[in-house]
Amino acid sequence: MTAGRPPALAPAGRPHPATLHPFASPDYRPPDADDVRAVFLMLGKTEAAIALLVGVQPRAARAWVASPTAKTRKPITYAAWRLLLIAAKLIKPSQL
Repeated sequence: MTAGRPPALAPAGRPHPATLHPFASPDYRPPDADDVRAVFLMLGKTEAAIALLVGVQPRAARAWVASPTAKTRKPITYAAWRLLLIAAKLIKPSQL
């Protein structure tokens, strides 16, 4: 986040704008479960279909959207996140 600017709020049903930045950007922040869930909903796909899209087991996709207190909760990998953003047309492939 850049000093002097208030944090940007995510519009309802969309991931936080800071999650769309490239990893090396000082404005980047990793997505949380709500961000991942928002992209799942934008894509209109099941967790199993999302898992197939990014090449993981369905349980991994479930873990990304699990409650932060759930024992099964795991953060989404950066590579999987970027693929989802491309699929949802939130970023262009050239923005990898």
